Amino acid sequence: MKSIIRFSMKNTVALCLMIVMLIGGGIYSVMNMNIEKYPNVDIPFLTVFIPYPGTSHLNRQ
Repeated sequence: MKSIIRFSMKNTVALCLMIVMLIGGGIYSVMNMNIEKYPNVDIPFLTVFIPYPGTSHLNRQ
């Protein structure tokens, strides 16, 4: 851990350059991603009707 601190204190220009390259690479990656913000998704669902004799709202004739 001390070696990383010594390197960063002695080589501030190299450290800043690495940070700029890391941020630049992240921005480049985000710009080239092919992801839709709102994809067209159909949510599956199932409806089951069970007739129950004697109920008024299902057996209207």
